[in-house]
Amino acid sequence: MLDLKHELKLDKTRDEKARMNFVSGLRAHVLNDMASGMRAVWDAEVEPAFRRSRGRRPKDGPEVHAAMKPNESFKFYSSLRVTTQDLVWQSVFPALERNRGALKEKAARLARASRSRGSKVRGTLTLQPETVLAMWTDIGNSVARAGVRKLVYLSSNCLWGHGFDRPVTEAEEPAPCEPYGVSKLEGERILAGFGNRFETVTIRCPTIIDEGRLGLLAILFEFIADGNRVVTVGKGDNRYQFIYAADL
Repeated sequence: MLDLKHELKLDKTRDEKARMNFVSGLRAHVLNDMASGMRAVWDAEVEPAFRRSRGRRPKDGPEVHAAMKPNESFKFYSSLRVTTQDLVWQSVFPALERNRGALKEKAARLARASRSRGSKVRGTLTLQPETVLAMWTDIGNSVARAGVRKLVYLSSNCLWGHGFDRPVTEAEEPAPCEPYGVSKLEGERILAGFGNRFETVTIRCPTIIDEGRLGLLAILFEFIADGNRVVTVGKGDNRYQFIYAADL
């Protein structure tokens, strides 16, 4: 697992690092290897059964999902996705709790420094160029070699590290403040550089949600269902963007 250097980096014990690395590897296996295997399940089992019962192919994503849900392999995969996401948070909570006081002090200090020097001051996080450049360059070269003429790239609204009180347009200058946003922005720039070989359509998505794709929200909903009290920030009227996977 990539070990980033920045001012809010957690102080982790050896056991915590080992636990995080294990969970990260397990989640990658589920989201990459097992997810790829779901296509084989669809081709060999689910789609033929759908054709026999309906006399046609599924017309859209929701029909595909509805057809997959009763499949035992898909249910096992979906269960593991939720479980591994839960394990991610369980693996980081101990270090977060132990560092809570220090993190609050550091965050407050960084916020004061930002306010004193202007709102456009960036944080201290930097990524080694080879971390993101090589990955997106490899993707671009693979797309070009395959002869693909158009690529739809799902970027993120994490390209901005702060909120807005107005609609955001394409003209808004990106200013990511964490690794995910930095990587997404680099992906946009690198793929745009392949413009003479294929066209890239970029969609800057908010959080994508759907049944079986709730991530941290699943933990929140379980927390509420168990009768726990939810602490809100401010008046509780803060807005957060989501998009339903089928709409995307």
